[in-house]
Amino acid sequence: MKKPFSKKKDAYQRNFIKLPSDLSHYINHRKVKAEMFYLYALIIDYYNEDEFGYAFPNKDTLALKYGKTTRTTGDHLSILRDIGLIEIIEGTIHGNAYVPYEPLTSEEFYERYPDAWDNYLESLRKLEESRKQASARMARYRDKD
Repeated sequence: MKKPFSKKKDAYQRNFIKLPSDLSHYINHRKVKAEMFYLYALIIDYYNEDEFGYAFPNKDTLALKYGKTTRTTGDHLSILRDIGLIEIIEGTIHGNAYVPYEPLTSEEFYERYPDAWDNYLESLRKLEESRKQASARMARYRDKD
């Protein structure tokens, strides 16, 4: 029998990666793809805050869990670094290490990346246009009767 997911604090005791809600506006950045949020989640999952202060999975491990090539994984890690979601520390005794950062608030994000705000507005415009077209199709369909 399937068990409904519970959002209550500590209800989900097994391995679970919690993502911050403020991450959602990053999708409007021109370099970001939704799948990169999973890579960010993997970094969070590997993050050893108490003992080391960073995550240190190697790129091959990340690529395997991410379902991408090592090269694509590296490219996506660079984008996450460039937009400030992670820091990449090169040359630790474990190889590269990663520090995940909390996402910017929407206000901070759109102030830093005004093009992302333009992308959001364009997506909103397209959505409204699509709704208008669907409404017009429905009106034409009803008029046929």
